[in-house]
Amino acid sequence: MFLVATYRYVYNASTGSVGHGGDMGSVWGGTQSSALATELGRVIQGAWAKFVKNPAEGPGWARLGATDKALANLGGEGDRKSITMISPSAVDARCPLFYDAYDPNRPR
Repeated sequence: MFLVATYRYVYNASTGSVGHGGDMGSVWGGTQSSALATELGRVIQGAWAKFVKNPAEGPGWARLGATDKALANLGGEGDRKSITMISPSAVDARCPLFYDAYDPNRPR
């Protein structure tokens, strides 16, 4: 069985875009609502670029399952301009509909 490394993040910034795809303005360099949002966009773009250049090395944080804090929290904690690592269960608990998809012990 071939396992592909998976990297997860949650876009947790208060920049006016919410919901699925709310991070795309930051990823693609769209017009940002503040200097803080612009800086967070640079951080996110750097992570995506690092991953594209070398997927085996990842975007700059641990792959899913490698550590108990393997979920990148983009803009949600600390100075809101950096990536903070949190436990996936902090977010997964809010999404019971998708829990089975995230559970590494789920029967295949």
